[in-house]
Amino acid sequence: MAHFQFENDIQSILNLDIPILNVSMAKSQRKAYQRKNTKSSTSKMWDDCFIPIRNGKQMDVASFLLSKEIEPIDTNNTTENQKAWSTSLNGYNIEEAKILHLGGKPLNAVEGKGSLYISLTPYRLLETPELRNDFCNSVFLWDESQEEITLLMKLECEEDYICSLCWTKEGSHLAVGTSDCKVQLWDVDYEKHLRSRSSHTARVGSLSWNDHPLSGSRSGHIYHHDVRVSEHHISTLSGHSMEALAWCPWQPNILAYGGVTMDRHIRISGSCISSFDTRSQISSLLFAPNHKELVSAHGYDHNNVVIWKYPSFTKVAEHNDHKDRVLSLTLSPDFSSVATVAGDDIRLWKCFEVNPVEKKAKERMVKSTSSVIHQSIR
Repeated sequence: MAHFQFENDIQSILNLDIPILNVSMAKSQRKAYQRKNTKSSTSKMWDDCFIPIRNGKQMDVASFLLSKEIEPIDTNNTTENQKAWSTSLNGYNIEEAKILHLGGKPLNAVEGKGSLYISLTPYRLLETPELRNDFCNSVFLWDESQEEITLLMKLECEEDYICSLCWTKEGSHLAVGTSDCKVQLWDVDYEKHLRSRSSHTARVGSLSWNDHPLSGSRSGHIYHHDVRVSEHHISTLSGHSMEALAWCPWQPNILAYGGVTMDRHIRISGSCISSFDTRSQISSLLFAPNHKELVSAHGYDHNNVVIWKYPSFTKVAEHNDHKDRVLSLTLSPDFSSVATVAGDDIRLWKCFEVNPVEKKAKERMVKSTSSVIHQSIR
């Protein structure tokens, strides 16, 4: 049996297929083994993708837009009113928003010189010797084409006086606010009194039309009226100290209103979207639809008229020619001129005209282009 064991030992020694035990690895094998372990550990450490920091509000908008795609499309729901609410609540139009915005906020471009030409001197002055120097008083109407003054109405009681006037968009009807807490509606074409409303408890110092009239009173209340029904008073905004009201013509859900001597703020309201301190008493407000700007008239302590860029409230121009406080202002039908009335006179300003130099250059360019076209036709 011993010789069989001896033969098996010799055969196992001579067999090359059996691995050699208890022998150190070669240098090349050792490096390959180390590289393999390093690669596997690295892949385990960095087996992840880069996720940038995103605004939580953008993720909410993304979720809303993705879920909206599943719903059936209803064209009747995409109304101007919904777009206005979306813009007011979110600060931008969701339909035009980017779902994921990975970059930082871009730098603002350098603001160039605009083509709007604002004259700092009035082009016409009208004397008003009998005008009462009071914010809540009458505004004289003057027909520039015929240069005639027509008496539309006169209050029966001598102690009462007219506090505010406001035209409809079409210019056919006029709302009149009086000191005896009433708002009267007049058909100017037929010189006919249509209706009187007496829901206020103090003089009506400000009026504004947006299909239906708003009236602001000294009591601090703004009343919303629907003239189509008998119970015209449909809603109330209270707790305001206002002298001026103005609806935004290009965004119908926006209302601007201004405060009295101690307030001095212009407020933009859907549900008070913004507020801006003018550091002066506010007597009247209007929007310029062609250039999306807001014009404000002021009393103590500047007695001026200021044009603001909306909605940034950057001051565009300032008129300081009036010696007394500015009582009211109104915009011409062609949106190019502003009439301001103060205790001393009425002044007409060219506030929203195109720069005459640029206008002539543009006309020359159009003329040269048309001449080239005519020559090519010949």
